Amino acid sequence: MNAKELKNALMNYNHLKRWGDDYKSEVDKIIYEMEGVKGIRYDNEMSNSTENHDTKMLRLIAQKDKMIVEVKHYQNHIYEVSKFIDWLEEPYKQIVLISTLMI
Repeated sequence: MNAKELKNALMNYNHLKRWGDDYKSEVDKIIYEMEGVKGIRYDNEMSNSTENHDTKMLRLIAQKDKMIVEVKHYQNHIYEVSKFIDWLEEPYKQIVLISTLMI
């Protein structure tokens, strides 16, 4: 990670954490959907989906893989920022921590 990317990650540290958590929850939703039908709601109309099970599973796997790549990307940035903050000396470390919490 170069200095410009680190600066951007420091400025968006809280956003990166939130985005990573959002993507993790999306991955969990996709995995839950991939496990199959959990129940049938009789108050809704049945959909006439032309998408067969295999096509749906392939689409869900592709979505899940894309989301996992995004989660790893955000986790990598969060790790690099944490490593940089740990590297700083004490008066500067507190300044950076306070500034990342305020943004």
